[in-house]
Amino acid sequence: MTCVNRKNLNELPQIFNLLVNLGVKRWRVSNVFPKDNPLFQLSNEEFRQVFEFIREAKTKKIINVNYDCEGFLGSYEKVVRDNPFFCWAGVNIGAIVRALVCICVMNGQKNSHIAM
Repeated sequence: MTCVNRKNLNELPQIFNLLVNLGVKRWRVSNVFPKDNPLFQLSNEEFRQVFEFIREAKTKKIINVNYDCEGFLGSYEKVVRDNPFFCWAGVNIGAIVRALVCICVMNGQKNSHIAM
């Protein structure tokens, strides 16, 4: 799972390539809605940028990329998700942090990768 913010928004293609090289098959992209932290407050255009990135990544059919469970997304709903809004938290989770540490739990099996 990658939590998109204003600092890493433009790094999504590099994160995608890293995940491809690591052999990751599923990737969930998300964001948070903080009250007072502008770093995480994406503009409408930045949200569109995230959704368009996911649309393009899905067409490559290398990694199953889906947007997180943050409510209904209107016209992007069927574009950035395989299924209509449903939160999969706790089912399949992976994380990418700034140091490029990837910990994936897929079907109960933990796989860790560190890329410096």
